[in-house]
Amino acid sequence: MLKSHSIILANRLQLAVHLLAFVFVTASLFIYSTVSAADDKEQRPSIEKRVEHLTEKLNLTEQQQKEITAILKASRDEMATHRNPDATKEERKEMRKSLQALRDSTESKITQVLTAEQRTQYEKMREEEKAEMKDKIKDRLQERRRDR
Repeated sequence: MLKSHSIILANRLQLAVHLLAFVFVTASLFIYSTVSAADDKEQRPSIEKRVEHLTEKLNLTEQQQKEITAILKASRDEMATHRNPDATKEERKEMRKSLQALRDSTESKITQVLTAEQRTQYEKMREEEKAEMKDKIKDRLQERRRDR
């Protein structure tokens, strides 16, 4: 009787440990996905923030703000239809091409809304942003190499 009781207790203890481990892993994954989603949101400013930034840098008129907001919303919606997390390597390659074409089209539409002076400022601003992005990517790669 005592031996079977200790076996039952041992099984319950083992079950409790497995359950606790499962809860810990599940919570960790949830926290990681939440933090990753927050990081993604920080990397992609909202449309309103982007228009606000452009207004500040280029002195956009109200009409230009409305038009650029509409362009960005349409682009965001179109990009969402192109994304497929289950895509194969070849499909992802094609997806990158179509998303780049969409980004280029969006840039072109935005520049059409701008005056000649604003367009010059915008192109300069975009070049600076691209350079900053390259630097960030370079820094991230160096951090990953250090962490290995």
